Amino acid sequence: MIGMNRIRWVLVCGLAIVAALWLAPHAQILFLREVFAMRHEWILLTGLVAFAAMAGAVMLSMRPVSVEPPMGGLDKMYRLHKWLGVTALVGAVLHWLWIKAPKWAAGWGWIVRPPKGERPQLAGMEAFFRQQRGLAETMGEWGFYALIVLVLIALVQRVPYGYFRKTHRFMAVIALVFCWHAVVLTEYSDWSRPVGWLTVVLVAGCVVGSIVGLTGRIGRRRQVSARITQLEPFRQNRVLKVVLKLDQPWPGHRTGQFAFVTFDPREGAHPFTISSAWKGDGSIYFLIKGVGDYTSRLAETLKTGGAATVEGPYGDFQFSGPQERQIWIGAGIGITPFIARMQALAVEPDGRQIDLFYVTQLPDPTFVERVRKHAKAAGVALHLHITGRDPRLTADVIREMLPDWRDASIWFCGPAGMGDELQAAMRKMGLDSTAFHREFFQMR
Repeated sequence: MIGMNRIRWVLVCGLAIVAALWLAPHAQILFLREVFAMRHEWILLTGLVAFAAMAGAVMLSMRPVSVEPPMGGLDKMYRLHKWLGVTALVGAVLHWLWIKAPKWAAGWGWIVRPPKGERPQLAGMEAFFRQQRGLAETMGEWGFYALIVLVLIALVQRVPYGYFRKTHRFMAVIALVFCWHAVVLTEYSDWSRPVGWLTVVLVAGCVVGSIVGLTGRIGRRRQVSARITQLEPFRQNRVLKVVLKLDQPWPGHRTGQFAFVTFDPREGAHPFTISSAWKGDGSIYFLIKGVGDYTSRLAETLKTGGAATVEGPYGDFQFSGPQERQIWIGAGIGITPFIARMQALAVEPDGRQIDLFYVTQLPDPTFVERVRKHAKAAGVALHLHITGRDPRLTADVIREMLPDWRDASIWFCGPAGMGDELQAAMRKMGLDSTAFHREFFQMR
């Protein structure tokens, strides 16, 4: 998993750089032993780390196209966005504890608070910032409480997607509050140092990202209007085929990519894998599984001729690599990128030997037959696994069926738990960690 390893390094190295730039002029924190002296320094450090993570998450929310390839696709970027959000919350909690806990300890008589010295006379911008401290601290504290609520809403999967999407926009407001908090409370002497220059960049990026989000301009340049030309429901597996005719120029897409599609502006955009190979005729289609309140109603609410907006393409699930042998595993609606790839291979074969495991709990005969036809046209060996009828698909089952599996690259799209299990088992059995590719289609 090159992409996931990469974003882990980005997260760890990024936070390490932030901490190192702050520590360079504040190395005394390593030698302080008095609690209230430590308190001041740790408040600054934890605050900067939390703000840097928050700013990074906001900037990634703009879906910058230039960052997508090195990150391994937008799905990996959103995973980093999530980790940054959690890091921001953890950093903010530590920041808050360093503010509150020493005061509590002094009030309980556990430690002695040293007397406050005289404040120096300030002038110019430094005096202005000093005057704003009280307001910035109050705004920061209330922003922290709001951050806790919104992060929990984002992390709890039982919260409906529509409610999450609407409340998550308030993150941009909180980010602007934290920008002001950071500008006012950063030590004035730090503005002339590298850590201050970094703070300027973070504030600027966070402000831009917040405004772009609040004005609804995220991804605007990659959006095209479309019309629904065909609807085909597969009722037994609750999948709806939606064919769209794009009304504006489309840059084309590679098989395995996805797009954000809006059918109802009130509901907003949802990510769906593009299930068709690009033919240059302005027509694309999506296979949409009814798994939530919104997608379950699409078969009744969508009408032929209806309008849609498509934003994309995104993703880096590209079926590339040096291996001449590939094993694909599509579970449930995770079959969609493989359908698109098989359509492309039927027109332009790449010479690879490919086995496709299609795992489904609700096999629709018509849908399964379509998959069979695509596999036959593409020269792909199809293995149908029906949950409840066949043995559970595990790494051991794949090893028994395909003895040369270690020579292959593995491509997985499906439930996260199944992907985690297969990846861990295959790595234990000797698969190179870079040979397992998967799409993280969970955008929250």
